[in-house]
Amino acid sequence: MFITFENESDLMDLLEIDSLDIQTEDQLIDEESLEYPSLQVYIIDAFNKRQKYKENDVFEEIIFIDPRIFLNLNEYLNNQDRKHAIKQLKNAIKNNLSLAKTYKEYKYYKTLLQIMNSDHFNNSAPTSLTEIYFIKELDTLTEKFNETLTNKNYKMAEFLMLNHWQRFKLKQFSKKLNENDQFFNLPIQIKLKIIKYNRLCSKVLEFLFEHHKEEGTLPDFKELLFKIKRKLGNTAITLSGGGTFSLFHIGILVNLFDMNKLPQFVSGCSGGAIVASIFAVFLSHENQYENIKKLLARIIDKEQKFDIFGETSLMEGFVNLIYNGSFFADTKRLQQTLINFLGERTTFNDVHSKEKMALNISVSGNTPSSATKEFLLNFNNSPDVLLWSCVTSSCSLPLIFPPHMIYSRNNNAMKNKSSPNGNNNFLKVWNGNNNKFLDGSMLQDLPIKKLSEMFNIDNVIASQVNPHIFPILHIQNYLNKKRLQKRNGNSYVRWLLSVLEYFYTEIIHWLSLLRFTSIENIFKQNYYGDMTVLPSWSLLFHMNKLLANPDGDFILYLIVLGIKQFWFYSGDFMEFQLFLEFELDSWIEKCE
Repeated sequence: MFITFENESDLMDLLEIDSLDIQTEDQLIDEESLEYPSLQVYIIDAFNKRQKYKENDVFEEIIFIDPRIFLNLNEYLNNQDRKHAIKQLKNAIKNNLSLAKTYKEYKYYKTLLQIMNSDHFNNSAPTSLTEIYFIKELDTLTEKFNETLTNKNYKMAEFLMLNHWQRFKLKQFSKKLNENDQFFNLPIQIKLKIIKYNRLCSKVLEFLFEHHKEEGTLPDFKELLFKIKRKLGNTAITLSGGGTFSLFHIGILVNLFDMNKLPQFVSGCSGGAIVASIFAVFLSHENQYENIKKLLARIIDKEQKFDIFGETSLMEGFVNLIYNGSFFADTKRLQQTLINFLGERTTFNDVHSKEKMALNISVSGNTPSSATKEFLLNFNNSPDVLLWSCVTSSCSLPLIFPPHMIYSRNNNAMKNKSSPNGNNNFLKVWNGNNNKFLDGSMLQDLPIKKLSEMFNIDNVIASQVNPHIFPILHIQNYLNKKRLQKRNGNSYVRWLLSVLEYFYTEIIHWLSLLRFTSIENIFKQNYYGDMTVLPSWSLLFHMNKLLANPDGDFILYLIVLGIKQFWFYSGDFMEFQLFLEFELDSWIEKCE
């Protein structure tokens, strides 16, 4: 039996639509996109224009599906060949999923597919619902908030918000889950509860805002919101290294920008540092949408190139490797590319002061005093560091690029303008020493711990494209998924997980004994966030392009892959772990 909906409003809430009378797919367009076209649509349309449909493709267009039939699928299927009708309906939904151009479209069809799958996985079973850790607390809070609004008790509302608001982490969802289970989707009944709870929280905030506005105490309300926000913690997005594959991250950022959910705290390492810094700079100017769209158009059409890797022959590279310790003799091309994108004198503070974006770049030490030390540079600890120099250091992968110094802007020299020619007086070595730095992924590809210490980060969106890492995470996710499907009863899967964990521990142990510290650090790092986005296995077929300057077609392929993989991995994360944080931000803005 399929799940049935007694109230139309429940299905509309679940599908995030205002009416079930949908006649065309255009009605699924986000409200925000009415103000300006979606960047996701712009990118996917550009990609489709460069692609030819395969001859054996059955569908090339969206198939209209009436959402009303999902109110009671059992009744809809009564007078039909049930097996054939279910198969036809699922195929139509999967077709529409493959042709979706926005996150909202994808989520809409993904939810319809989950309703279809309820015939096989009974989400309403008591055993399923009792596995949800926070369900009793959620019901209690909902009841208390409703009572508070009915009685207009603003003191109780403030008390509940300050003391009981929290993020419901993935590991709290079910007794069967651990922190690395990235593929989990909540049962439909629980989704509806959280949707109603979130809407109730918005009503409570509106009630308190109106109360304090009438009393003339909006500053007190604003201070309360800041206290709640500090208790709740912040969200950060971390972008891994991965050579040219790192352009995959652009798709992640485009998604979040389109949804108005781009976190204030963005961290990048190596190739991820390039993407993070470019986005931060282009968002620090007015007309953000136009700036980002022009940026995307220029890199897709190769008007602005990622000319990073020189035309070094294999023989020249080996000679450089022997004499200089790196395949490429210098980082001049990388530096010039970064200067073209970021500007020669742009600093961390410039980006933060304009848009309050906290850009973080991860680098690793390369001297005896800092050989095993990781650094996370940002507006707080290195406000005057020049972005191009910091990102160059973060990209200096051992054996590929030589280590690089980090420079900061000499503001005194700029004020005095003592040098009539040349820019050298405007530069000074960061920290006043001559230390050089290496690729940040050697020690902290995803600097989650440092971000938490510096900025009260409690929630992390991680994008991981390193070709030596993401296949391992795929395998781990697959095995964990099998473990959950078998309800921990498959002895073979448990045995296989134990064997892999044993070998993993042994590898780290022997690397430590042999003093391969750098390689050991790579294995010991944490590569998971609260939500971790991975590219598909198909990316491994492009390994020949990993350390090559990308052309427009490959850039477009990576961005579209990033967009669609973000849809796949986001699941229920966007609505249920980011809602409260961004809702607080919106009311703080209203207070100002």
